[in-house]
This record gives sequence, structure tokens and C-alpha cells, in this order.
Amino acid sequence: MNKYKEYIDTWNLIYNLNSDEINSTTGLYNEIKDNLIDAGYFTPQEMIHSMRKVGLHRLKYRHAYLELMKRIYEEYHCDNDFDIRSLSEADTANPINEILLNDDQKKLYNFLRLGNHNLNEILQFCCEQGAVNCFWALINTNKVQITKECLDSSFLGNNKEIIKECLRAQKPDSSTMENAIASHNMDNVMKLINKYQLKIPLDKCADHKNLQVFLEYLKQTNDINGCFVYSPAFHIQSLCEYFLSKDADINYVHQNGDTALSVAAKEKHNDIAKYLIMKGSDIDQKIFPSGSAFNIAVNPNNTELVELLNSHEAIIDQIGDITHLTSLHIATINNNKKVVEILISRGSKINTKATKHGFTPLYLALLFNHKEIAQLLISHGAKINTTDFDGNNAIIYALMHNSRKVKEPLLKQLDIICNFPDDYKNSLILGSNNNDMIEFLISNGAKVNRKNFYGNRPLHIAALLSNKEGAEILISHGAEINSLNKNGQTPLDIAVMLNKKTHEDILKNNKIEMNIVRENNIDFLDSLIEDSEMEALLKSHGEKLIQTAN
Repeated sequence: MNKYKEYIDTWNLIYNLNSDEINSTTGLYNEIKDNLIDAGYFTPQEMIHSMRKVGLHRLKYRHAYLELMKRIYEEYHCDNDFDIRSLSEADTANPINEILLNDDQKKLYNFLRLGNHNLNEILQFCCEQGAVNCFWALINTNKVQITKECLDSSFLGNNKEIIKECLRAQKPDSSTMENAIASHNMDNVMKLINKYQLKIPLDKCADHKNLQVFLEYLKQTNDINGCFVYSPAFHIQSLCEYFLSKDADINYVHQNGDTALSVAAKEKHNDIAKYLIMKGSDIDQKIFPSGSAFNIAVNPNNTELVELLNSHEAIIDQIGDITHLTSLHIATINNNKKVVEILISRGSKINTKATKHGFTPLYLALLFNHKEIAQLLISHGAKINTTDFDGNNAIIYALMHNSRKVKEPLLKQLDIICNFPDDYKNSLILGSNNNDMIEFLISNGAKVNRKNFYGNRPLHIAALLSNKEGAEILISHGAEINSLNKNGQTPLDIAVMLNKKTHEDILKNNKIEMNIVRENNIDFLDSLIEDSEMEALLKSHGEKLIQTAN
């Protein structure tokens, strides 16, 4: 395996970069270029993304990582600078970071005197960044206890003194081993193996491109099948070929639920995927938790691999184990019109309800305001007036598009399967004007007065989300102004309740005004609050106030 020495050495240098000086990265840049990019293992964009992940854990050297990323971006004319912007913004993420990154004990003392701080988090950050002076200051002066998180983080920071002290206080486990692998410090990995009998997790070697530890695992265990499964993660086809030459089972399923084909699909390495399919890989093999290699290919918008698997007539409607998403759900979330068209042409079930909420692909298109996808689905028979498991219809999902409170927790659940790129996930959270979509739904027969299981009609939801423009559209199309939900509330009641809560929250931040409210009871607050835009709209259309929420 000496043929991979340059590959291993270059990744080790990336993870152990030890200077943040300007123009200190020229040698490393040339090695990255020669041994990883021009050698055909990784695309320039993949290298930029990998260095962002490393840089976020090694902020002391962030400027050097940024210099490398920018040079790659400029020389190879990359089209996405999100990773560069993300690491740049880490400079100002927390005011204490700069103190700890400079390991400035004196400034730390001054900072801690200014107010209450989470000392455990600060100590953990010291461990992660190798800030040994601040580490001892917190332990000796502030008597901060070393936690298990501190131990794990110390193996990222690679400071021997901090690691030694943390090992005196806490016992290492698999999380510690993962961080040792992530740090590309072979000595620490071997220490955890020999002294603490910890095992090497192959998937973590793959995640952190630590081929050196991966090969050490092979040497110790001769686990041909396990190593074969994760070999595509290193983007080296000859490595996959080697394990097949040693009689690896091409359809072996690792205990983590992965196969070699699923790993190749996750890595978007289509050449290796094609090779595995040519060698007989089962394209329809059930994979946890995604469902199938086809679902994984749809996930990162890998249209080329989707078309390849489709040409082999892969099963397209396998359902994932956690969120129960089909390929059509995933393609819809990713706004990949071409893949949606492929799936529809193959007969994908267009009205399948997925996850515990009962989303259809159409409802996900409406929630994320993917207008072309929504129109395409409707034109091919997506049901507008079907409901989710809570009775919500298409209009309600369109109304929820501008609500971060609705979308953020949902995306957290979906990310388990979809593994969204950070820049795309951020774009999904942000809202945009979708009034034309609400109008489109109504013109196609969506019912403006359909109640959900809680008695809320779309106008109630518009009031709950303070969506004034959506409410105006609903009212113009005959929404019932004085409809009651199961709590006996009209949309106006909900608008008043939300407006009052907003003012109460403001008052809670000012003790003098809050005391006045208590002394005068709620009447004072009622007189203080002006109508919100939503209240004014509903009142102007003659809605009655049935009750006032306390």
C-alpha cells in the first residue's frame, strides 16, 4: 500500500497544519494540487468543502485554511464560495474565541470578570484549540471540572499536556477515538487502541479521509468485506479493485447499514459507482437509513448517477427507515426538476404520504416554495385537497413557507436522511414571496375553508403565522372571517393573542413597566397595545372578537 503514501501524507498535512502566517501554505497547496486534485481523487470544490470542515475545528489556523481555499477557488474557477464565506464568518462567531485562540491568560481573566459565563464550554473550547495556558487558568483558578466532552475535544486539539490531564479525569470511548482519527494523529490512535482497547470505526476513517488508520485497521483485522464497503469514501478506485481481488462480497452490508455502492453514491463518485454496478453490485439493495442507493443519488442532486441507476431500472419507490421519504420526496426537497421528471416518467407514486406528519411531495414543494416542481406535480395528478395526518391542506403548507419556526425543526429531521449542504439548507430556511403560489392553488380548486383536525382553517393559520398578505388573499377568495376552531377562537382571537404576547415579552425585559402591568392587571396592557396589521385587516373585514387569550 506504499502507492498511497503521497495521498496519506497530504491529508495528514491538511489536518495538522501548524502555521497561520500569510504565505505559509505554498508548499501544502502544491501537494494538495498534485496529489489530490490533479491526481483525480477529489474535485476542487470537494477540497474546499473538506478544508472548511477541518478549519472550523482548528480556528487557530483558519486564515491559512482560508488562503488555501481561496487559491483553489481562484485557480480552478469554482462556482460556490459558501464554504469560504462560512469559515470567514467564524472569526466573529464568539467574542471570547480570539482570546482563547491566542491563549491569552491575562485577557481571559479580564473577560471572565465582566459577567456570568459557561465555564464548561470555555474549557472545552480550550481543549479543542489546544489553548494550554487558558486551560490551566480555568482549572486552577476557576476550579472548572474536566468533562467527557473536554476529553473528546482534547484529541482534536492535539496538545499533549491537555490530553494527559483530561485522561486523568475521564475515560475515553468511541467518541474519543473518532476525534483521534479526525485529528490524523496516529500516535494518539495507537494509544487508544493499545492502552484502552478501543476499536477503530471504519466509517469515521472514511468521514475524515484517514487512509492511514483505515489501513492499520485492515492490518489488525484483515476485515476485507468491511474495508471494501468504505473504500469508495477515499475516492481511489484501485483500492476498491484491490478488495474485490481479495474476494470481497460486492453486496456486503456493514453493521452501520452501508454498502460499497451506497458509500460511492454518498461521495458522488460516479466512476466508482459505475465500476461497482458493472461488477454486479445490487442496485436495489435495502440500505439503512436512506432506503436505497437510488435515494442517496437523488439526495445530493447527483443527476448523472440517477440516470445511470434508472437505465438499470432501479426500484424508485423504496422508502427510508426513519422519515419514510421516497425518492420523489427527496428530489422535490432538493428542487431537482429533471429528477422529478424522471421519477414521474417511471411511475413514481405521486401522492405518497411520508414521515410521521404525512407529507406528500406536493406539500414539501409548497413548504419550500419550489414553484416549478409544485406545478409539475399538480399537472401530473398530485391531489391538492388531500391532507396530512393533522388534516392540513395544500394552502396551509403554502402559508407555512415563511415560518422559520415550522421549517427549522422539520429540516433538522429531514437532514438525517437528506444531508443537505449547509448553503442549501440555509436557503430552504429563508422565506420568499409565494403569494402567486397561494393564488395558483386556489385557482386549481384548493379549498380555502377546509378545517384541519384542530378546527383551524387556512385563515386561522395565516393569523397564527402573522401572514397578512396570505390572509388578504384568503379573504378575497371567500375565507370565513368568523370561523371558530376547537378552542372557540376566531382568526382575530389568534392575532390578538399573538400581539399581546409580543408586547408582554418586551415588557418582561423592563422591570419598571412590568411592575405597572402587574399593578394594573391586564387592562393596562390592553390599552397599551396597538392593533397589529393582522388585527387591523381582520377587523376591517368585520371579524368579531370571540375571546381574549390570557
